[in-house]
Amino acid sequence: MIALLVLADYFNEEPSPTARPAWKLETLAMHFLLYCLTLATVGDQPFNAWTPEPTTAAALPATTGKRLSPVELAALAKSKPALPFVDLTVAVLTSDGALWAGSSNGLMLLSPGAERWRLFHSKRWLKDDDVQDLAITAAGEILVKTSVGISKLAQRQMTLDEKMARINEQLQKHHVENGFVGSIHLKEPGKLEAGYEQHSNDNDGLWTSLYVAAEAFRYGVTRDPTARANARRSLEALMFLERITGIPGFAARSVVPIEEDPQRYRGEWHRSADNRWWWKGDTSSDEVDGHYFAYAIYYDIVANDEEKKEIREYVARITDHILDHGLHYVGPSGNPTTWGVWAIVGSTRSKSSRT
Repeated sequence: MIALLVLADYFNEEPSPTARPAWKLETLAMHFLLYCLTLATVGDQPFNAWTPEPTTAAALPATTGKRLSPVELAALAKSKPALPFVDLTVAVLTSDGALWAGSSNGLMLLSPGAERWRLFHSKRWLKDDDVQDLAITAAGEILVKTSVGISKLAQRQMTLDEKMARINEQLQKHHVENGFVGSIHLKEPGKLEAGYEQHSNDNDGLWTSLYVAAEAFRYGVTRDPTARANARRSLEALMFLERITGIPGFAARSVVPIEEDPQRYRGEWHRSADNRWWWKGDTSSDEVDGHYFAYAIYYDIVANDEEKKEIREYVARITDHILDHGLHYVGPSGNPTTWGVWAIVGSTRSKSSRT
C-alpha cells in the first residue's frame, strides 16, 4: 500500500510534451519488486504507530512533561529544524525528549533525534486544525484541545502485515467499485457512517493501474489467491476502458452508467456503442503509462499463458495506436488529446510515417 503512494507521486502530474524515459518505469518496477521482497522479511516485525482514537473527554487533564513558556515558544518558532507552522499556541517537552507543538494549522511532533517535524491535522488526526492546548498522559497518550472539541492520539503496536490488512479492508469496502479504484466524497466531513459517493475521476484508470501492480507484487511475494483475484478484477476494469471506446488502442479515462449525468464531472464524454455507458475521453499520456505499467507487472508476476496472450493483444493495440498516430493519442475527434503526446515538440508525423 505504501508503494501506491510513491507511484502516485511519480504519475500525479501531467507530463511535458516530450516523452518520459522508458527506463524510469523499468527502474520503478525493479524498486518495487525489491520493496515487496523486503516486506516479506520484515512484515511481521512489530512497530509502534500513532493512531487517532475516540475520546469522551470534556476537558484536558494535567499534562506530564514540561510545558513551554511564551518566551520558549517564540524561540522554538525560529529554531531548526524548521517547523511546518510557526504560529505556535502550545508546546510540551516529554521526559524522553519528544517535543509536541500546536498551532492554528495542526499538531506537530519532533521525535528524539529526528531531522524534521511530523504534522498531524484534520480530519484524519484531529477534529480541527486549530490546536488551542494539549496534554500528555502518563501512558503517553496525546489529548489535543481544538476549537471544536478534544481529539486523542495513542501509539499502538502493529506489524506491516496488520497495517496492510486494515488498509486493504477499507479499500475493498469503500473504494473499489467494479474493479475501479477511486476516492470517495463523504456526505458529512469526518463521518463515514453518514454515507458517501464515489465520483468519476480523470485518473480512474491510473489509480486502478497502480492497484493492479500493488496486488500483483503482493501475490508475487505471498502467493495469496485473494491478491491475485483483486489484481485480475482490476486488470479487467482497465481492459474495459480500452474496449468501451470502440477505438482500437484508445483507453477512456473513466466510465459512468448511462443513467448518470456525466457533465457533473465535466470534461469530454461520449456514449458507448451499446448505450449502457458514458466514457470520458481526452486521455493523457500518464493514464496510458499507468496501463502499460499494470499490464507489464501483471504479465511478469501473475499471468498464466492464456492471460499473457490476452495482455499482449491489449498492449499491441495501444502501442499500434500510438505509433500509427505519430506518437500521439488520438480520440474520436481525430486530433491528439491535450496531454496524449509522446512526440518531440513540433513533430507532425502522421499515420503514413510509421515504418
